Amino acid sequence: MQSSSGPAYEDSNTCTDTNQTTSTVTVEDYPEARNVENLCLEGRRAMLHLNYPRASQKYSEASEILAKHFGSSSPQCADALLLCGQALFASATQQNHLIQTESEMHTLDDPELEPEAENGVALLEEKSDCLEHAWHNLEIAQEIYQKTNTVDAKLKLSEVNMILGDIAFESENLGLALNHFNEALSLKKHFLKPDTRVLAETYLKVASVYEHISNLPQAIEYLEQGLAVMIRCIQSKKNELELIDRAIGKGKAKAPPEHEDPYVLIEREMLLLISSIRDVSLKIEDLQALEANGALSLELELEDSEIPPNSPVFSVSLETSDLAGDELEDPDDLEMHDHDKKRLLIEELDSPRSPKKKTRL
Repeated sequence: MQSSSGPAYEDSNTCTDTNQTTSTVTVEDYPEARNVENLCLEGRRAMLHLNYPRASQKYSEASEILAKHFGSSSPQCADALLLCGQALFASATQQNHLIQTESEMHTLDDPELEPEAENGVALLEEKSDCLEHAWHNLEIAQEIYQKTNTVDAKLKLSEVNMILGDIAFESENLGLALNHFNEALSLKKHFLKPDTRVLAETYLKVASVYEHISNLPQAIEYLEQGLAVMIRCIQSKKNELELIDRAIGKGKAKAPPEHEDPYVLIEREMLLLISSIRDVSLKIEDLQALEANGALSLELELEDSEIPPNSPVFSVSLETSDLAGDELEDPDDLEMHDHDKKRLLIEELDSPRSPKKKTRL
């Protein structure tokens, strides 16, 4: 959904409300056009069969043909580069699952399992190569989409940022991941309806990064926003079902076969949303509990110390050269246990007469 403010974008009917980019590489009439279409179709089929290495190979071949004919930074190359990046990242994720499975089944310390150890190293190298090549393709696609002022291009740019964020997250570059996820979120908020499932998923991506950097308040905030989007999505699906009921009841539409029935498809999507809502709600409760426990632990630590909770955190250097005059003649005075004496010492060190004191917040 286009906002009323901001730059004007050419409308496009190719936009889809999904997180899966479709194989719609639009090219002009040239000798290799049919070959590109076939390669993209083969790539799409391979993706559906979870054969990600084959999919990335087909999309890569298509992008090479397009680059040769139009130039590597031409708009005609963008979709193929995005599709190739998606397939490469999916392949890296697949390799990661295999690595985790082998790690659980074998121990590298056992000499009898050396072949498995070598295989694990090979999988790690393959995963790293996939991530590197995916990043390269996606960066080029990103530059192209940034220069293209259509709704379709901006939504695809958001998908590019999502995958770049996933790659950065996988590489533990959380700051970069957060930047890409936030960029994707900004684009989707601008162009998509507020009850769109992929918008909710993007909020959850941002929340995941904040959770990993232990910023629980921000993680909870983005989880709650994602939850609100999912609830709106549920209501939207209910409205769609009511419209279908009315159309069938008035004889304006016939009930289609079950495998094509939009009513059945919508109900299935609603069940998935309900499951996600439960999961996110539990996650929010868990993080709120962690946040509360953290605050309680800090409060208990302050109570255990002899410094009141509203006192500034401070440190005192034992170097006598850092003390003004003879304010502290004997270092043993730091061992004072009387609370009032400590308070007086803090006030004295904080006074204007002590310009050389070492105090840090």
